[in-house]
Order: sequence, then structure tokens, then C-alpha cells
Amino acid sequence: MRFRTLRLGRENDREKRRADRWQGRRIRFGSQTNSEGWFDAEVEVQCDSWRGKIRASFMRGELARFAEEIRILHEKLTGEARLEPLAPYLTLSFSGDGKGHVKVGGTAVNHLGSGAKLSFWR
Repeated sequence: MRFRTLRLGRENDREKRRADRWQGRRIRFGSQTNSEGWFDAEVEVQCDSWRGKIRASFMRGELARFAEEIRILHEKLTGEARLEPLAPYLTLSFSGDGKGHVKVGGTAVNHLGSGAKLSFWR
């Protein structure tokens, strides 16, 4: 299983020398694709001292579109990047004001329609 990491937050100066450490929020994906274009992922969400794992499903291309929106937001510092998958186990929203400030929000649920739900924003 391959892992891809989306990190939200700032690196701690002392930890810049250590690539395996991060201060802030982190979402880690481990994925496996099926034949219908969906892939199942283990998503790890970490926010300060809180940490949780959920299973999620994404359609092929959903994360690639989100990555492109994030790239453009990073380049222009204005606009929005949203991850709103068909199966909304994980949603993310980034909004840039053009001055380098980015508002971040999202949700993570362990079962669609019921169960625990984590909402976060900054």
C-alpha cells in the first residue's frame, strides 16, 4: 500500500531539519484501486494531540483535481480549492485572500449518514 500525505499547518523551525516531523494538521492516505474507478483509502487525520483513522472511498480523479486546485491556490494565493468527493468521508476547503492567509475547513466521518464526525477549521 502506497501512502500519500497532505499536510496542513506550519513546520516548527527546529523540526525543519527532520522531514518526518510536522507541527499542524496531517491527512495521510493509503490506497487501493478497484476496477470501477473507485479506490478505498485509509485516511489518518491528525490535529494537535487528536488523531483518528477512517476508511474512505474516492472516485478516480477526485484527488488529482483537488491537487491541481491546491497548486493554483499556492501559486496565486487567492481563490478556493475544495475536495468534495461523491462519497464524502472527507471534505476539505481552502480559501486564499491574496495576502498569504488561507482559511482551512473540513470534515471527516467514519460512516456515511451516521457515526462520529470531526469538523475542523482554521
